[in-house]
Amino acid sequence: MAAGVLPWLFWSPSALAHLKGQMHSPLLRYALLWALLPLLFFSLAKGKLATYILPIMAPIAILFAHGIQQAFAKACKGLRLGSWLNAGLFSLLALTTLILHFSGKLPLEADETYRAWLLSFIFAFWAAMALVSLKVDSLNAKVASYMLMPLGLFMLAWATFPNISIYSKMPAKFTQQIAHLVSPNTVLVADYPDTMSALNWYFKRQDVYLAGQKGEVSYGLSYPDAQHRYIENSQLAEFIQQQQQTAPVLIFFRDKPDMGEQLPQTDQRISRGRYTVLYYNARQP
Repeated sequence: MAAGVLPWLFWSPSALAHLKGQMHSPLLRYALLWALLPLLFFSLAKGKLATYILPIMAPIAILFAHGIQQAFAKACKGLRLGSWLNAGLFSLLALTTLILHFSGKLPLEADETYRAWLLSFIFAFWAAMALVSLKVDSLNAKVASYMLMPLGLFMLAWATFPNISIYSKMPAKFTQQIAHLVSPNTVLVADYPDTMSALNWYFKRQDVYLAGQKGEVSYGLSYPDAQHRYIENSQLAEFIQQQQQTAPVLIFFRDKPDMGEQLPQTDQRISRGRYTVLYYNARQP
């Protein structure tokens, strides 16, 4: 929740403090309940995803807006202090990024040095907007500078992800690199539901087989017309040999690069980060 309300987090103490005595407003009472009840509900739930916090952002915006207006009207020093903390923290982050880069502590390859500079620029731009908010006088101008703080992040964040993260969390780039191996008759096998989904989506295929963990697709695989889509690990070698009689076979592994040793000799093996592809040519007579 704290990350979700950035950059307004630095003004939140002053905003919340100036809500005191304002709860006679039906709108504020409603917004407070709207924010608290989902927060408590999902905090108690066993399963949590970061996106579950999104429904409470609207009422928090209402509460913060009212509190910030009250704090500004009373010339609260907390707003100015919050902006100084904001500028100082992100200036420090910009400097730290460059120090880590030049000391070789960032997980970047030789052709990725620009990513460190972009990340440092994002932090520096954020800090600059915080300093602007200290220089302007009107509330509208201060709010506008705060709204511009994440602009660099929104525009450039995609270019700051290192290759090690891309190949660990984003299978799309890897599927692009193996696309030349996939023809309409290539038999596709994945070992996780998420890698199966990646193959389905990128290659627009609905006939991908699954080996290994069933996960959230176990219910669908229990239907008689879908059971053949799941392959036990113990049967995978035999499945490959059978399919090779008529078509090439491509197996997309996540976190199981050593499993290939239990399988027939591959014609190609490609690894990127946590992903590994084993490719078998067709053995047509």
